[in-house]
Amino acid sequence: MIADQATSILLDLRGSQFKVPNMRHLYEGWVSGVSPHYTTIVSFTDEIYENLLPKKDELDKAKACDFGYTSAGWFPSSSLDRLKFMATYCAWFFCWDDSIDREEVTLETGDRYRAEALEYIGYHLGIYDRQSPEPQASTVQLILFANIGKFIREECDPEIAQSFFSELQYIIDCCGKEQMNQLSGQLPTKEEYWDMRYGTSGVYAYCAIAPCMIDVKVPYELFHSPEMRAVWVEMNINIIIFNDIISLKKEVADDAIMSLIPITMAHDGVGLLEATNTVYEELVANCRAFDRAVSVLREKAKEYNEAVKSNIDKLIDCYEAFLTGVMNWSYTNARYKVSQDIQKDGSLVVSL
Repeated sequence: MIADQATSILLDLRGSQFKVPNMRHLYEGWVSGVSPHYTTIVSFTDEIYENLLPKKDELDKAKACDFGYTSAGWFPSSSLDRLKFMATYCAWFFCWDDSIDREEVTLETGDRYRAEALEYIGYHLGIYDRQSPEPQASTVQLILFANIGKFIREECDPEIAQSFFSELQYIIDCCGKEQMNQLSGQLPTKEEYWDMRYGTSGVYAYCAIAPCMIDVKVPYELFHSPEMRAVWVEMNINIIIFNDIISLKKEVADDAIMSLIPITMAHDGVGLLEATNTVYEELVANCRAFDRAVSVLREKAKEYNEAVKSNIDKLIDCYEAFLTGVMNWSYTNARYKVSQDIQKDGSLVVSL
């Protein structure tokens, strides 16, 4: 049962219209591109979804979303084998995350589902004892992680595997917080929302695996430095804010309004237009904050040799390409259905 406040906001949103300025210009100057392996990765990704989604309507929707772009457009400089790994991981992440949302499950069932996933992930990443029997996996989505873990054990440094696992732990923990909130029927406060969304966005896991994606080495203390983490935080905020703007049309259609614009409406007591403007300005401020964090990281890298400085430059390029790739994919794919809402000046006029 959705609480009265959420119901009221949902009713206010339905049939409304909002406008957002051209967000693409905020990303100008950042690295952007699409891998020359894009066509190959699309076919590879479609095959993965054919195995994961037996229902034709779900499969057709997945293919229409161009999930192949989530590797080829997010990591355009990566080799084909690494793009196949990323395509597999993205498919796993989207399907594993959606599978619990599609089902009516209790918190207890969700906790078991998440604990099972964490044990299976840890085993296949080599974090847990691989001499022990393989943990049980009750879904085809989870079984797919065996391929992901094999690649990381063979191709990535153990430190990267550990960092990746730690971020997946965080994601899974925040998924539990999100389910608790969904079952409560209440809109979270802004603080509660950010507390869980920092994890459920999944961004930190992409940040953690990025050195392996572009085959660079970064000293442990620099990769885990406050300066590096500051870049990750701004990336995460960017993805969350941008996604919550671009996906509002989809969320309202799905009766799911746990995102920044509705929460701002409830928290600040304002209407759709004012809430949208507030969230857009937060995105503008974030893009500037990301650039500042990158500059600080480059300064930190000057304490190291030329090889490390070069690798940090490559990693920053990778992170910029990830942000622009998410933006470009979101504007055009069928998941959010906003391509027809783009105006001549690049702004969006979206009817809910």
